[in-house]
Amino acid sequence: MIVEQDISRALAVADRVYCLMEGRVTLHAPAKTASREAIHAAYFGETA
Repeated sequence: MIVEQDISRALAVADRVYCLMEGRVTLHAPAKTASREAIHAAYFGETA
């Protein structure tokens, strides 16, 4: 597990991406298919 705010750095080393907001998983996807836009939207509670 790695906790990182730099999306590019996290995607470079991760197999899977999980975004959490207020203790809930708002996004989970393979790192190869997760877009920066989807991660940003999940992190900030916006619709992708």
